[in-house]
Amino acid sequence: SLKVCDGNADCPLERIAFGLCSILASQVTTEENGKIEIDISRLQNLVINLSLSGQLESNVIKRILTDASKHGVTIVASGGNMPTDGIEEATPLQTTNRYPGAYSIDGLLAVTSAMKVSGGNWEVFQDTVWGKHLDIAAPGVALPGISATGELSPFTGTSFATGVVTGVVALLKQLYPQAEAKDVEDCLKTSGVPIML
Repeated sequence: SLKVCDGNADCPLERIAFGLCSILASQVTTEENGKIEIDISRLQNLVINLSLSGQLESNVIKRILTDASKHGVTIVASGGNMPTDGIEEATPLQTTNRYPGAYSIDGLLAVTSAMKVSGGNWEVFQDTVWGKHLDIAAPGVALPGISATGELSPFTGTSFATGVVTGVVALLKQLYPQAEAKDVEDCLKTSGVPIML
């Protein structure tokens, strides 16, 4: 686990890139008797959670994630919430790209937030973005968590839905270590339920 955002939820692209490189390097390198060995095959079962999103694309981050995916890493990324910064107008279920979830990379699952509604059906939560880049929706409304003050509090958003999906993906990868990211995605999509927009 590596935190790349500060206390104000500011996540500079260079910190994200450095964090990704640090995690990947720590998984493939070992040191024994002063000798460093690199074993790329260790990436096969790695699952990376990117519970963050922003409007800016980064060719560096896209390249890191693409290369990681080619070596078997499964990436679970937040699809993004509606902007609250006042820079762009927010409309319910707006279609927009939030990165890294909007990168078109094999092995990257872009997650949006869903909520249960009357009748037991699920629908995309109104404060999340929507687009063709999204792969899956997961519970992401009023999920219990520990706040900065140590209190149990409800949390809402695609970052929390991304955590739910990451946990399921990690369990699947543990049960089926040879499963590729596409296999995991297919399993999630075929075992899930359709949601309403």
